[in-house]
Amino acid sequence: MKNYIKKIGIMCLVVFSIMACETKETMVYEGKDVIYFSQALERRLDSIPISFAFDLEEVTDKIVDVKVRVQGYTTSYDRIAKIEVLDDQTTATEGVHFNLPREITVLKDSVYADIPVEFIRTDDMETEIFNLKFKLVPNDHFEVKVTGDQTSSNSKTSRPVVYDEFEISVSDQLVEPSIWNRFMVYLLGDFSRKKVYLFAEVNEIAVPDFSRFPNLSTIFNQTAKFKSYLNAQKAAGTPVLEDDGTEMIVP
Repeated sequence: MKNYIKKIGIMCLVVFSIMACETKETMVYEGKDVIYFSQALERRLDSIPISFAFDLEEVTDKIVDVKVRVQGYTTSYDRIAKIEVLDDQTTATEGVHFNLPREITVLKDSVYADIPVEFIRTDDMETEIFNLKFKLVPNDHFEVKVTGDQTSSNSKTSRPVVYDEFEISVSDQLVEPSIWNRFMVYLLGDFSRKKVYLFAEVNEIAVPDFSRFPNLSTIFNQTAKFKSYLNAQKAAGTPVLEDDGTEMIVP
């Protein structure tokens, strides 16, 4: 019986010792939370391209929401995150090609926020690609030091992902796809940006991506509708002209 009681006592001492060790090893993190671009960690993307080429001509701007995430806990109050443009790595001009806030708010009880980047469609985007690069900067609420060994999925080289910097390239270049001369030329004639945009407008569709082979029945119906429109405009004495002043022709 004494041995039994002795064993129970030893077991209790072991349990209390483990509990004490666990209590001693538990630490409360009192430093700042870390903020980073969520696409970088979740999808290994630290840069993206956007284009106005597949938007109708009346679209003059667009908002790209770049999501950030806090690595840490939610709070009962709003927090400010700071943003800085990397001028030496940016070719776009602020106020001309883009507008970017210098701070955003991470709302209380949340670890997510969006950076709304406005891009403005300009004529020079038809011939040149512009890029905007910006970063998160530390402040009273956040640190930005996130490290990892992930490789960027949008880089041609094996470079590590950057979690506190983000780059967006923007253009308005709708170029003649290779499929055009092999197929589309027989339906729509010579390629032009104006023709493609008008084709989409007449058919009440998004600007088609002619780099992919289209559905035959769909493209035949759309081409017939477009040709009827051009013929009607010509019959009314207001033929549709290309940018060089020649008549827009569909075979």
